[in-house]
Amino acid sequence: YFDINKHEFIPLSIKNAINIESFDDEIKEDLNPKSSFLKITNILLFILLGIFLLITLIKRSYFAAIISCLLLGFIVYRIFSNTYSIKTLPNARVLIQPTHNSTELFVITNPTKLEAIDKKNDYYKVNIDSKVGWISRNDTNKR
Repeated sequence: YFDINKHEFIPLSIKNAINIESFDDEIKEDLNPKSSFLKITNILLFILLGIFLLITLIKRSYFAAIISCLLLGFIVYRIFSNTYSIKTLPNARVLIQPTHNSTELFVITNPTKLEAIDKKNDYYKVNIDSKVGWISRNDTNKR
């Protein structure tokens, strides 16, 4: 690794390495974020919407039209309601990954109101100053 204080490369060797934790598959997926729009549930909802729209057009069924409208409303709700309003506590830690032993990205010193873009377990995914990180639910007013 490169030591900034000494301005030189220092060889790194692992001797007597014990209890080295590895990322589990769930955490590895967060390193390459994927679009949540194409989740299987959303795809199934679109298929159901298509089926009921076809039934509406072919059979002229009011019941199918009502179901189509309800499905469309539910899909729109799912797309636009995936944000959470949170308020951080003083000295809230913003982490790289949603785990208790993750590396700290930075600390929010003052209580701040944020919009979380995702939620996983007890962590909220936030976008602050073009940086994406995770805040523990324990560091927010949401209990």
